[in-house]
Amino acid sequence: MTVPDIRKAISHATALPEGLSAQELASWTLRGLTEIALFGIAHGLPLDDIDDAVASLGALGKHAHPRFADRLRELRATAGPPTDVFADLAADWSPPAPPKTPSGPAVEGFCRLADLIGPMRDEPPGMFVSAADGHGRTALAERESWRPASLPTTGVVFIPVSVLAALTWRVWTAGSTGTPTVVLVEEMLSPPTMDIWWGIHNGTHLDHLGQLALDGRDPEEIEYSSGLLITESLAMTAELLAGLETENPTTARLIWDGLVERLARLPVPPLDSSRTARRAQNLSDAEFTALPTLAGAYTAGAIELLASGFDHPLIPERLRDAMRCRWDQASDRNPDVAGVLRDLR
Repeated sequence: MTVPDIRKAISHATALPEGLSAQELASWTLRGLTEIALFGIAHGLPLDDIDDAVASLGALGKHAHPRFADRLRELRATAGPPTDVFADLAADWSPPAPPKTPSGPAVEGFCRLADLIGPMRDEPPGMFVSAADGHGRTALAERESWRPASLPTTGVVFIPVSVLAALTWRVWTAGSTGTPTVVLVEEMLSPPTMDIWWGIHNGTHLDHLGQLALDGRDPEEIEYSSGLLITESLAMTAELLAGLETENPTTARLIWDGLVERLARLPVPPLDSSRTARRAQNLSDAEFTALPTLAGAYTAGAIELLASGFDHPLIPERLRDAMRCRWDQASDRNPDVAGVLRDLR
């Protein structure tokens, strides 16, 4: 990454979909700037352009969720004292009106597929390991078979940084040459959880970056704005698929718990017949009250992408065909999966 790359990324991160509330627009913008700041720190670059981007927000920055403002300030402080433009971020935050409860075939399909995962067993107590000391890289490599159209992780660049994991969201990016890159922080997870968070979810994003680069496309298209929505939907279809394929009850439980958590990011639909929806009704995620559009990409968006046969301009042909093939195989093995997909299509 170079300074021009930072400027290019900022232009993508601030070109968000139309129709967002001031709170969502400000919060999503600060989240994107925080990710770019992390990548700049990893490459030892000055963050003057981040400061300029914050300044250009003007009064809009005051409407951001405090969590996004605090993370950006703290991350920016690791590279030197933040300028005065950060002082008023989130000063006028007020919670937006609650988003509508998702409804319709897509969110119902998400719950129906999640309900089919099992049998499940709680994860036994064990030691946590750090993604930064090799375990993240190992999960990516050892779980390639869990990801359709996976690419060898030998081509991924890993950059360790001394940044608190609590200050980060997305740690994957395309390097200045389009090379999939991971910024390594001390993210502490159990090995089975590492398999899912890194081996499936982050791995799918890295595969997506790599497949776009192989097609001669700009991988950065999926890092921000509408492109981020598509790649998060894609990663969630990979998680759902892994949950339906696994015979390991601990893996099944951890994947299902993750699906429940994603569903709880928005008001939970009243689907009393769904154990997934019932469980999610007891959870909530304050961070995503400011990001309902992004939250929807993990649930209804994933099912809409699946129902389309992964037909989207940002899904390369090889990745699309591999996802279709694996989902067809899951349908052939399980008539209930086939029934859900038939209803969606």
